[in-house]
Amino acid sequence: MDWNFSYKPDSYFEDLKLEQKLGSKIKGQIRGNIVSSNIRDGEVPPELLKSELGESLKYAQGRIHPWMMGGEYLPNFKMSQVEICRIVLKSTTMDVFSIRAQKIEHKLHYSVADEYGDSEYHLPQVSSLEPLTMGELIENLNSCVEVSIHTGDENEYGGGGLVRPWLFQQFEFGDSAEEASSFVTVHSVFYPDIDEYYENQKLIWFQEMKEGVDV
Repeated sequence: MDWNFSYKPDSYFEDLKLEQKLGSKIKGQIRGNIVSSNIRDGEVPPELLKSELGESLKYAQGRIHPWMMGGEYLPNFKMSQVEICRIVLKSTTMDVFSIRAQKIEHKLHYSVADEYGDSEYHLPQVSSLEPLTMGELIENLNSCVEVSIHTGDENEYGGGGLVRPWLFQQFEFGDSAEEASSFVTVHSVFYPDIDEYYENQKLIWFQEMKEGVDV
């Protein structure tokens, strides 16, 4: 498939579709899926539309299933900040990495947030005047450097970036290509082709990993 790497949304903040407006602010992965599936055709309880849930409701969700906590413990959004992309792991608590854009005056500033706060993430492109192209977003995801805030060490496991290391982890665990690929997924309400791009790219990476072992 030919990918349009030059595609970019008109804005992360203005003239958004309803799904973009909600999807760029709701932290919980499962909760966001429920809202997205029902917001136009069904009634969604108002508390599910909030960016941040109260502690009692988060606790109640977690008791239903650990995956219900996925994304709910991400840091709160700053003023004029939205999520432009997220990476979701099928871990015990469905860990989420949130790639965010914050508008400060006339410039967009990019950052990565996780649910633990033990790492800093250094992106190759940290700002722009206009939204990122799909190619620029991919470069940020693939070339992001994770640094431990405790030791200052860079995490180079699995070749670095925000997606490939998790694929490599599952490869080392002995997963099949399909199992490893399903463990880590990429989603965005602003870049409609990003998930399919990474579904294809993960299979390429996995084959490279297999060939590396065979050599």
